[in-house]
Amino acid sequence: MFNTIRPTPLFIAALLLATGVSALADENAQQAPASQPQTQPATQPATQPATQPEAQADAAIDGYTHAPYPLTTCVVSGEKLDVMGEPYVIQVDGREVQLCCKGCEDKVRADPAAHFKKIDQAVIEQQMDTYPLTTCLIDKSEALGDDAINLVWENRLVRFCCPPCSKEFLASPATHLKDLNQAVIDTQKASYPVDYCVVSGEKLASVDQPVDHVVGHRLVRLCCKGCVKDLSAAPGKYLSILDAAAASNDDDDSTTESHDEGAKTLEDSSGEHHEGQAGHDSHQGHDEH
Repeated sequence: MFNTIRPTPLFIAALLLATGVSALADENAQQAPASQPQTQPATQPATQPATQPEAQADAAIDGYTHAPYPLTTCVVSGEKLDVMGEPYVIQVDGREVQLCCKGCEDKVRADPAAHFKKIDQAVIEQQMDTYPLTTCLIDKSEALGDDAINLVWENRLVRFCCPPCSKEFLASPATHLKDLNQAVIDTQKASYPVDYCVVSGEKLASVDQPVDHVVGHRLVRLCCKGCVKDLSAAPGKYLSILDAAAASNDDDDSTTESHDEGAKTLEDSSGEHHEGQAGHDSHQGHDEH
């Protein structure tokens, strides 16, 4: 026989109280969200693009504008940059690359070093003959030999005697580019091809002090600092004016040389004619005698 427990009023009251407390606890548990661990958002990498070398140099060096893009053909396809209209311009690892079309972009991004090498080689070939120094930019007592270090910086050739000097330059390029810019001015001023400001057209002789501005490895003489903004906005446009003037001057020099050689030939030939005529007259006189 089982023992039957008969609930007493006190037992029932205690049971009801326990049940109410339990229900209240369950209700509170349902209403309160689970405690979440405190998590700080992970530090995100900087999303701003790195400062371009060109912007650093332009801001740091008065009287200097970085060189325009050196190629007229696509470094991928070999086609003219304007074959499909305006060149397609991209930035890769902080460097400007101009292409004939968007379709060439993936190849450059897949192997930027190989394409940079092509651009750098073009810069070296274009600027080697007009490089203004025969000594290292850093160690000026060291002559530049066949084993010199050729560094391309902002589409500009910079030469050093050894790797340590190139590293010193890269640590503070703005400081050393000032010296290179002055060398450009000193070596190119005497043979500057025009006597006017290529931006305004004003004669340089009409201003008290022309402004000597360096674009890459080229001297550009301006009538005033107000023309620097236009020059820096489209350096290739104004360099092409200088190139055309220099080519015209070379043609004029060639014409003058040809004229002088022709005159000398004519003079020599005239002298021979006179000598021959004198001989003929002498012979004729001998016959008459």
